[in-house]
Amino acid sequence: MAVQLKFDWGFQIENELFFWYTYTHNSLINLASDLWEDMRYNEWETTIIDYPWEYDIRGWTIKAIRWMNGKLNYLIQKENKKIGIIQSPDVLELQEVDWMDTWLYRGEAIEKKFDQLEIEGEKINLETFGQESDAE
Repeated sequence: MAVQLKFDWGFQIENELFFWYTYTHNSLINLASDLWEDMRYNEWETTIIDYPWEYDIRGWTIKAIRWMNGKLNYLIQKENKKIGIIQSPDVLELQEVDWMDTWLYRGEAIEKKFDQLEIEGEKINLETFGQESDAE
């Protein structure tokens, strides 16, 4: 099942999540690409996830994983949707990430890791998202 994805100063996923944003979106769950210094779970009017932890928000189960490069990676699930947002290639070697249906990622190194580990599922490179349709 395809994931709804559009770019609007960040990536809006399933009309409920917002990743790699330049501003926060008040009505969506904002997923930061980088770690913030302290966890602020449900402390603000805007929902921002920017700390490694497991969250249950608005029917979504979201596991944020920080890796050695300081970037946050996400394993997200709601009903029949299983989405991985990957910014660190080596996080793909963790046992818990092998069950995602859709992978959103940034970078060629992650693409190579998908091939090396023979990981299945739909893969969308966020760095080139939308460019394929522009070229046609």
